[in-house]
Amino acid sequence: MSDDPVVRAARAYKRAQDTANARRTDLVEAVVHAVLVDHRRQSEVARLSGYTREHVRRLCREHVETIEATDDAFEARYEDQC
Repeated sequence: MSDDPVVRAARAYKRAQDTANARRTDLVEAVVHAVLVDHRRQSEVARLSGYTREHVRRLCREHVETIEATDDAFEARYEDQC
C-alpha cells in the first residue's frame, strides 16, 4: 500500500463511491417494493425517501419495463400503480 496521500485519498474516495452506489441500489429496491408490492402511496414513499413523486414513478416504470422482458403478465398486474 502506498504512503502517498493522493493515492490513499483516491482509494478512499473509490470505496465511498462503491458503498454509496450499493446503498442507492438498496433504496431503489425498497422504493419499488413499497409502491408495487406493499401498495404504499407514492407521495408517502417520496417523502420518506427524499425522491420526488415523479422520480418514484420513473423508478417504478423502469422496473416494470425491465420485468416485462421476462414476464408479460407483470404489467397487467401492476399497470395501475405507476
